Amino acid sequence: IEGQREGKFWQELKEYFYFAQIRSQGENSTSSHNIGNQISVFEIPNVMRALGFYPTEKEADDLINEVRFGSYNSKGVETDLIGFEQLVLLYVNHRTFFNTEK
Repeated sequence: IEGQREGKFWQELKEYFYFAQIRSQGENSTSSHNIGNQISVFEIPNVMRALGFYPTEKEADDLINEVRFGSYNSKGVETDLIGFEQLVLLYVNHRTFFNTEK
């Protein structure tokens, strides 16, 4: 990712991640929000679209299922949460290719 951890895009990604946490807890709520290190896997398509990657509904379902069942074979458990680092990896692996030539 351009600029790496100090770059503008990284900070933007982090802001969308935090907004996804607030959104899943009810953005119009007057109670305090619990901001943590994970979001619901069902927020993945929303974050991807906010970043400019517009997956089809099938691709969005595939992204969700990749995370939900990613460790099912080794642990026998599905997960409904994704951490920031894993979201970044998912984005980098599935986004539209950007030209790297300058």
